[in-house]
Amino acid sequence: SVADDFDISLAKALSGREDAGEIMEQLSRTNSFMSQLHGDTYRYHHLFQDFLREKAAEAVHIDTGALHKRAALYYRNRKDYSRALRSWLDSGDYKGIDTFLYHFLFENRKEVVAQHADFLRSVFERDLPEKAFKAAPALYALGAWYYYLTGRHEEFEAHLDLMYKHLPQIAMKGGKFIEFAIAAYSTDYRTGILEKVKQFKRVERYAKLFTPNGLGGNVVSITHNMPYLHKSNVDYSGIALEEGALEQLGTTFGVLLGAEWGYMKPCLSAGFHYERNMLAAALADNTKALSLFAEGNRIEGLVCVLVLQHSILWRQSRTGEAEKALARLAETTRAKASFFTPNLAAYRARLALANGDKEAARAWLDNYFVVETGHAEMTSLYLHFTTARAHLVLGEIEKAALCIGMLKDFCKNFGRSTDACEAAILETVLLWHTGRRSEAAAVLASALESIAPLGFVRVVADEGAAILPPLKRIFAAINSETYAGCLCRASVSEMLLAAHSFAKAHRGVAANLSRQSGKPVKLSRRQAQMLALRAQGNSNPQISEITGIAIPTIKTHLFYAYQKLGVNNAMDAILRAQELGLL
Repeated sequence: SVADDFDISLAKALSGREDAGEIMEQLSRTNSFMSQLHGDTYRYHHLFQDFLREKAAEAVHIDTGALHKRAALYYRNRKDYSRALRSWLDSGDYKGIDTFLYHFLFENRKEVVAQHADFLRSVFERDLPEKAFKAAPALYALGAWYYYLTGRHEEFEAHLDLMYKHLPQIAMKGGKFIEFAIAAYSTDYRTGILEKVKQFKRVERYAKLFTPNGLGGNVVSITHNMPYLHKSNVDYSGIALEEGALEQLGTTFGVLLGAEWGYMKPCLSAGFHYERNMLAAALADNTKALSLFAEGNRIEGLVCVLVLQHSILWRQSRTGEAEKALARLAETTRAKASFFTPNLAAYRARLALANGDKEAARAWLDNYFVVETGHAEMTSLYLHFTTARAHLVLGEIEKAALCIGMLKDFCKNFGRSTDACEAAILETVLLWHTGRRSEAAAVLASALESIAPLGFVRVVADEGAAILPPLKRIFAAINSETYAGCLCRASVSEMLLAAHSFAKAHRGVAANLSRQSGKPVKLSRRQAQMLALRAQGNSNPQISEITGIAIPTIKTHLFYAYQKLGVNNAMDAILRAQELGLL
C-alpha cells in the first residue's frame, strides 16, 4: 500500500512474492477493493488503501521507510523521476536525496510546468522538516519555485532568502543545482529586471563556475506556459525603460539562456513595440524571431512567437495572414505543445469576448480547466484574465469583481506592472459600466500614470469600446486648465485613437453591461433631438443649420447620449434609442 498504484514488477519488489501477479489478478477479480487500471497495473480503493496504510504504520515488523526507498529505486530505474523523488521523501530518511532531486530537476523532461506545480504541491503542502533542507539545501530553490508558480509571495520570498543564504552549500552538493538557483533568482520580483541585469555580478561567479554552457536547455520553463514572452516568467517591461537595456540583458542573463536567446531577443523587442502600438516594427522583429527559431529550441518559445505574430496581424486587420498564423499555432499545439491547450482556448476565447460574445463566454467558463480559486496562480494567470472578461461579458458583476480583485492582488505582490495595468483597466470597465464613474476615472488615471514611463498603449487600447468612455473623461481632464497630473496629452490621445479604431470592429467586453444595469435610460431633450435628426440622415453641419446650434455643442450632446446608451457611434445609438422607445 506504499504505492498509489503498482504493476507486477513493483508489487514483487515491495512484497517479496514472486506470485504477486497471480494474487493481484485474483483479488481484482473477486474483490471490489482492488481494481485493474490498465495492462498489468493495479490499485486499491482509496479507503481500503488508507486502512492498509494505518495497519502498516501500527505493525512494528514492517519498515515502511525501507519500502518507500525500495519504491524510489524502482521508479528511478524506470526513469519516473517525480515518483522516485516523492517516494524517497516519503521514506523520511533524507540522506542521499540529492541524487533523486538531481534526476527530477534535470532529467525529468516530459513534465510541463502545470504538472510540475501539481507534483510539488504534494511535496510542500506537508511541510518538509528542517532536516530535509539540511540534507539537500537545493530544496530551498525548489520550494521558491513552487510558491512562485502557485502565487504565494510570502513563502516564495522566505524560501528565496534561505536559498541565497545557502548558495555555498548548494554548490557543494553539485554544480548543476546552481543553475536552478540562478533560475529562481531571475524570478525575484523584489529587484526589477533592469536592476537585476546591473547587479548580475551577484550570481555571475556561480554562473561561470557551474553553468558554462548556459541553462536555457535545462530549466523547467522559460515562460511558465504564458503566451507573451515580454510578460512571461517575469515581467520584462523594465527593459523597455532604458536605451540599450536589451543588449545588457543579452550579455548577462541572455548568456545563460544559451540557444534560446537568439529568437528571444527580437521577440522581446517585438513585444515592446506591440505594446507601444508600433505594429509595423513589432511585426518586423517578430518575423525575425520566427525565422531564428531552430529545431533544438524550446517549443514553448515558438508558441510565444506565434501568439504574438497572430496578435499583431489581427490588430492590423491582415485577416488572411492572421488566420494562417493562428492555424500554425493550433497545429503546433496539437502536435508538439499539448501543455498549451488551455491557453490556446483562452486566446481564442478572448478574440470572441472582444465582441461581447455571450456564447463564447459560457463556453469558456464550462472548460474543465477553468476553476474558481481563492488566489491567482502564475501558471493560470492568462486563464484568470480570460475568466474575468467572460464574467464581464455575461454581466456577472460580483464574480467579475472578485476575479479582478484577485488579479490585482497577485500582480501587486509579484511585481507584474503590465498585468497590474491590465487588471486595473478591467476594474475601470466594470466600475464605469455599472454607474461608478468617478471611481472608474480614478482607477484609470492611476493605471495610466503607472505605465506612462513605458509608453505602452495596447494594454489600454485593446479593451476598445469598453474603455473609450472613461478614457475620454481622462483626456478631457488633461485638457482642462486645472489639471496638475503627470499624464501626457499626446500619449492619452494615442490610446484614444487606438481604442476608437479597435472599437469600430469590436463591441467590447462591456457591450452587455449597460443594458443589464437595471437603470432606465433617460435622454435630455437636446440629446433626443440630436439623435432624432441623425436618425433622419442629417450630418452634424446639417443639424447645425436646422437648429442653429454650434457643431461642438452638437457633438457634446451626442457624446453624452452615447454614454447613456452604452454605445460608441451614431448608428448603434439610434438603434438602441429606438429599441428603448426614446425616439
